[in-house]
Amino acid sequence: MCGIAGYLGPRHEALGGMAARMAQCLYHRGPDDGGEVILNARSDRMLMLVHRRLAIVDLSVLGRQPMHDPQSGNWLVFNGEIYNFRELRRVLEQHGVAFRSHSDTEVLLKGLATRGRALLDELCGMFAFANWDAARHELMLAVDPLGIKPLYYWQGPGGEFVFASELRTILSTGLIPRRIDPVGLETYLTFGAVQGPGTIIEGVRVLLPGTFMVISADGATGTPQAYWTPPFPTAQSEPVRKDFDDQLRAVLDEVIQQHLISDVPLGAFLSGGIDSSAIVALASPCASSLRTFSVTFDEKEFSEAPYSRQVAAAFGTQHTELRLTESDMLNMLPGALEALDQPSFDGTNVYVISKAVREAGLTVALSGQGGDEVFGGYSTFRRGPALRAWCNRLSMVPRSIRRGAAALCACVPVRSAAAEKLAESFSGEPNLFAAYSVLRQNFLPRTRRALFPAGAGLTSAEGLPNELAAELHQCADGLDEINQVSLLELRTYLANMLLRDGDVMSMAHALEIRVPFLDRRVVEMVARLCGTAKMNPRLPKPLLLGALKGALPPAIYRRPKQGFHLPWFHWLRNQLRPMAEEALHDTGTFAYMGIDPLTVKRLWNDFLSGRPRIGWARIWSLIVLREWSRRNLLAN
Repeated sequence: MCGIAGYLGPRHEALGGMAARMAQCLYHRGPDDGGEVILNARSDRMLMLVHRRLAIVDLSVLGRQPMHDPQSGNWLVFNGEIYNFRELRRVLEQHGVAFRSHSDTEVLLKGLATRGRALLDELCGMFAFANWDAARHELMLAVDPLGIKPLYYWQGPGGEFVFASELRTILSTGLIPRRIDPVGLETYLTFGAVQGPGTIIEGVRVLLPGTFMVISADGATGTPQAYWTPPFPTAQSEPVRKDFDDQLRAVLDEVIQQHLISDVPLGAFLSGGIDSSAIVALASPCASSLRTFSVTFDEKEFSEAPYSRQVAAAFGTQHTELRLTESDMLNMLPGALEALDQPSFDGTNVYVISKAVREAGLTVALSGQGGDEVFGGYSTFRRGPALRAWCNRLSMVPRSIRRGAAALCACVPVRSAAAEKLAESFSGEPNLFAAYSVLRQNFLPRTRRALFPAGAGLTSAEGLPNELAAELHQCADGLDEINQVSLLELRTYLANMLLRDGDVMSMAHALEIRVPFLDRRVVEMVARLCGTAKMNPRLPKPLLLGALKGALPPAIYRRPKQGFHLPWFHWLRNQLRPMAEEALHDTGTFAYMGIDPLTVKRLWNDFLSGRPRIGWARIWSLIVLREWSRRNLLAN
C-alpha cells in the first residue's frame, strides 16, 4: 500500500520542486520509503514518477519504487497488493523471466513487460498503477476491478498530464485551478459523496473501477477502457449447483490465505455483524493469535460490543475495544476532516478505528467491506424492487397528477424522510434504477434546488453524472432486479463512498485495509448466479452463511442488521453543537460554492426542532462540505 503520482508533459524547469511537493503530499500514505525519477519521454517532453512506500511485502530496498526493469526499460509506480503474485511469478519464471526481489511490484513490472495489457485479466488484487512502456513510448494507468484503490488524473491545455492517488496531490502541483465542479457538487449533495468519473474539482477525473487508459509520449490521451465488469447473467442462469457451498468456501479459503500474506503485523476489524464476523471465522484458522478491533459507544443503541465480544470469544482472537465518547470525537474531528480528500459524510468511522489499529502496532487490517453488495445484505435489495412495483402500479395515473400529489405531500410539515422518498418515487420513472437512486439519496431534488439553485439539474434523472448513468443503464439492461441492485451498489455507494473513504481515512494513519469479499474471484463466482439464489426471506446472505457451514453463532445473523454508524444525531445536539453552528452559519463559504446560506440555516433549525425528515446525514454532509472547502479552496 503506497501513494503514487506523476507528470507527463512539456519540459518544465520546476519539475524537481513539483515532485517534492507531490511526495510530501503523499507522505502519510507511505512513511517507510520514497523515490522520484524524471525521464525523457521525448526530446521535448518529460516523464516524472513519484512514489511513497508503506512496506508490506518484501521490506528490503529491492522493493523500492519507482521500479525499473533493465530488460525492457520499463518503469512502474504501483499502489496496492497483487494477492496472486506468487502464482503469476511461477508462470513467468517458467518462461525464463528472472527476479531480483520477492515483491509483488516486480511481478507486476515483469508481467506487464511480458504480457502487456492482457495481464490485467490475470491480476487478483487491489491496485492502481502507472507503467511506462519504453518500447511503445506510452504510459498506461489502471485500477483494480472494483476500484478499491483510487487514481485521479488531469489533462492540461498545454499537453500536461498529471495523475496521483489523491486529488489534493494533483492540486499541490499548482497547475490546476481550484474551481469547484458543479456536477461533482450536485452529486455530493445528492448522495453524500462525489460520484465518478468526475470529482469535486473541475477538470480532475478519477478512473472508474476495472478501467485502464493510455497516454502517449506526445500527450495524446486515449479514452478510458473497461477491461472488467461484474459477470451478471443477462439470460436465464443455471440453477445453483448442490456443491456451490463447498465451491464458494474453497474460493473464500484461498482468497483469505492470500490476503493474510504480510511481512508486517496484521489484524481484523470486528463489528459483530455478519461480514466482519465471517472474515474472522475464515481467517482465524490460518492466523495464530489473530488480533481484532471494534469501536464501542456509551449510547447502547449504537454499540455492537456484545456481538463482537461473542465472536472474538468463539474464535479465540485477541480482541481490543475502542470506547468512543463525544469528547473523543470532538478531539479527533480536526484530523478526520483534514484527512478527507473529497467531501464525504461517511468516512469518520473508518478514521477512528484505523487510528486505534495503527496505534496498536498493526500495519494491515482485514475488513468485511463488500459483503453487503456482493451477497445482498442491504435493505435496498428488498425495498428497491418493492418500491419499483408500487411505482409500476401507479404508472397508469397521468404523470402530471402524480407530480401534483408528490408536491402536495412535500408541503406536509410532519412527513418523515421515508414518506418524502416515497412521494419522490411516485412522481418519477417506474423502474428499479430510479427507485434505487431515490432510496440512496441524501438530499432529494426539491431540497437540492433550494440549496444549489444555480447548479441543480446538471446530473441525470437519478442524480448521477450523465456518463455514469448511461453506462449503468446499459450494464443493468437485461439483469434481474437483485443483480441490478448489486450492480448499482457496487458502482455507486461502494465505489464512490465506502472504498474512497476507506482508502483515505486508513492511509491517513498509514494503515492498509484489505477487503477479501471484493476479490474478483469471489465477486465473479457470486455475480454469475441469478438474483433469487442470493435472497432468502428467513435468512440474511444465505450464500455466505451456507459457505460458512454453521461457523457463526446464530445470534450474529438472527439479529436485525445494524451497521456501523456513529451517534451523530445525539452528538450534534450536544458537545458538537458549537462546532456545527459555527460551520452552518458560515454564509461566506457556502455562498462561494453557490450554496444558498439561508437554506442551510433553515435545515439546521429544522434538525434542532426535531423535524423527522432532517436526519443527521444531511446536516453532517453540509458541515463536511464547508470544512473541506475552507481547507482546499479558500485556504490557498
